[in-house]
Amino acid sequence: MIIRESTGLRNTRIKAGGLSLADALADGTIKLYTGTIPASADDAVAGTLLCEITLASGAFVSGAATNGINLDVATAGSVAKSTSEVWSGVNVAGGVAGWGAFFANTVATGASTTAVRAYFDIATAGAFLNMTSTTLVISEPTIISSFIFTQPE
Repeated sequence: MIIRESTGLRNTRIKAGGLSLADALADGTIKLYTGTIPASADDAVAGTLLCEITLASGAFVSGAATNGINLDVATAGSVAKSTSEVWSGVNVAGGVAGWGAFFANTVATGASTTAVRAYFDIATAGAFLNMTSTTLVISEPTIISSFIFTQPE
């Protein structure tokens, strides 16, 4: 299981008056890509964009809260997808999902040490995001029913 937080996300969380993980990624979006997860979440995204996950597959505009997805209240050192939200998207390309990125409300896909985002691996088992099938078909829906960040002790 791999989860990589960008320098921008880590700094946002630990600075004086910093935000929680849920607040830092509020009204954000998840993008699923082909290939291997970049070595650092400060690196630019790589691979083919397969799907953008938003609130109920709605159109997401970077910098606007409309159709952004949210994490719920933290419990026992973990924070999960909001139970009141449907996280889904329509696949814009076909391919095998190898990794994903959870972007804050302002999406930055280039190399950056200030962008607020987290990169994670995808598989059918043993990954940060486990999917029934990692093969996505163009124009078909993808739904994320479970998504949990756990803070180590």
